[in-house]
Amino acid sequence: MYRHILFSGILCASLVAVVTPSRAGSLPKSPAIQRKAARIFQAVQSEARQARDHADNLESFRTPGEPSWNVVAAQLNDLRAEVNDMAGRLQRLERLRSRATRRQQAEIDHLSTRAQLLANYTADAITFADNNQHDLWNLTYRRYIADADHDARMLERTADHAVERAKLDREGRQSGNLRTAS
Repeated sequence: MYRHILFSGILCASLVAVVTPSRAGSLPKSPAIQRKAARIFQAVQSEARQARDHADNLESFRTPGEPSWNVVAAQLNDLRAEVNDMAGRLQRLERLRSRATRRQQAEIDHLSTRAQLLANYTADAITFADNNQHDLWNLTYRRYIADADHDARMLERTADHAVERAKLDREGRQSGNLRTAS
């Protein structure tokens, strides 16, 4: 009944493109590109937080039969949707990568790596759950969920760091602009 909701092919296909950082030649690093990357980091931060919330909910389901399969399927589907949304944003960051600062390039790489791990565990959990709807307390499924929860938390922390660093960079540029103007 929920196979169409839990189909994970899109999930895997979406993130394959973001794990291969481009190492194109250096282009000028512009404040506009830095600001654009910072906005995308903020969107990834929000999506990572939502993914963590869904993974936390799945991790909290401890009693067999509670919640219902429908609730589990909905949470898995929501987690998948967040991962897919992040994949699109990470692809946009990847296109900006060659014009981003070295620090932003490193953050893009860290985000992509964590997102790929989260995608893999999410896909594994979906596949297992889809094929074993009545055995969601199996240790294998619990491990997939625990690993997805862990990687969602790490992805959120990485995104938090990228957003905070972008804020500090922006403040530094602004104060630098004020010093040169006086």
